[in-house]
Amino acid sequence: MRAVFFWIAVLSCIAGQAMILRSTLRARAHRAPAEGVASPRLASELAWAVLPAVMLAATLVVTWRALP
Repeated sequence: MRAVFFWIAVLSCIAGQAMILRSTLRARAHRAPAEGVASPRLASELAWAVLPAVMLAATLVVTWRALP
C-alpha cells in the first residue's frame, strides 16, 4: 500500500516539475525585451528550474530504498 502512495507522489512531482519547466520556457518566449534591462540567460533560468527536479528525484530514490 505504501508503494501506491509513493508512486502517486512521484507522478504528482513529475507533473509539477513539468509545469514549472513549461512555464519557464513559455514566459521566456512571451517576455518582451525591455530597453536597458538585461534579460536572464536561458541556461541560468533552466538551471534554476531543473535543479529542484534533480534534488527531488534524488529524494525520491532515497525514499524508495527506505520503504520496506
